[in-house]
Amino acid sequence: MSQESAPSRELEALLSLLAEPSRPRPAGLDGERFVRLAHRHGLAALAAERLRESTAGGAESEALRDGLAPLVGQYARSGLHLLKELLRVLSTLEAEDVRAVPFKGPSLSQRLHGEIALRPYSDVDVIVRRDQVDVALRALATIGYLQKPEGSPRRERHLRQSSYKATLARSPAGPFVDLHWEVSLPGLGLTPPFLDMAHRTTAVRLGGRSVQVLSSEDLFLALVVHGTKHRWQRLLWIHDIATLQRVAELRWDELSAWAERAGMVRMCRLALTLAAELFAAPFPSAFSRPGRDAALELRVDMIRRSHDRASGPWAADRDKARLFLWSLDRQRLRLRRGLDLIVSPTPSDFALVDLPDSLFALYYPVRLLRLAASPLWPKRSSRETTRELET
Repeated sequence: MSQESAPSRELEALLSLLAEPSRPRPAGLDGERFVRLAHRHGLAALAAERLRESTAGGAESEALRDGLAPLVGQYARSGLHLLKELLRVLSTLEAEDVRAVPFKGPSLSQRLHGEIALRPYSDVDVIVRRDQVDVALRALATIGYLQKPEGSPRRERHLRQSSYKATLARSPAGPFVDLHWEVSLPGLGLTPPFLDMAHRTTAVRLGGRSVQVLSSEDLFLALVVHGTKHRWQRLLWIHDIATLQRVAELRWDELSAWAERAGMVRMCRLALTLAAELFAAPFPSAFSRPGRDAALELRVDMIRRSHDRASGPWAADRDKARLFLWSLDRQRLRLRRGLDLIVSPTPSDFALVDLPDSLFALYYPVRLLRLAASPLWPKRSSRETTRELET
């Protein structure tokens, strides 16, 4: 990073604590700001754990642990609750012969850190076969998880085709289940089909039972796409990449070959560069390229500068879309994703105008008008934004 964009002492301390816990940290920290940064980035419990393990810092470390303690308790209570919900969801789907594979949430925390409480999450994510989505929706409805209706069969069909998941809830405040039929954005082919992933799952122990989860390579791809889609605005997501590199023996040659075929080499290199710079993760030679990549360096610096906000707004949707489009290697993929973003109607467009199915085609110009007015358009609710980030 340039001198003008050097991190604050609090951010520097948080990063060094998680990358190298034994390294001396800057003294004279603003404890409240450190705690706010750790919480904003989903790293409060991990920071508290590293402070407990570290012998450096003395009284200041103890004060920081005290400040983080309420968040650690909050993560633990939420983790136990959502683990119970995940196991309930899996049992319900198994009873209907629906193969469901969890990712993110409790299974990711357990896999990366050996316990469910060191990583925050606000929902349960499972993937099923596309042809079993309707069976899964009916099964989950029997335990109270319902999808918000979009008003008409035509809208429902459109969202099924243009999206990759359905969000279900037992109440407006949660708990939530994201039922995926693809890991990532549809039509781009950035992650393997579910049936391919289902053949190479691995097992983890969760709540006293064995649960099948994505292979390390498929998980890496899913985390890379998720983080890029959200502009890597939370350090937690970059730390996930660095931790996965340390706890799993990733087959880098296979990942590099997939990234070449899928057109996401740039996306992977961005994620790996962030993990290397921020959390001292090794950069795999399979993704190395000769010469300097000025465009990648510019975006790494831009992302890193955004991390030093202890409060305030997150990245705008337009900024997230720009980074995602840049990260795609092929013009064809960029054009497809760009057109989807511009043209394809979303639930927000349906909420704006309630049209009958016979006039569904009018939602396309409605979408264009809404985007043209987006600087003045109401933002998503803080609850929606918080849930999106805490995954």
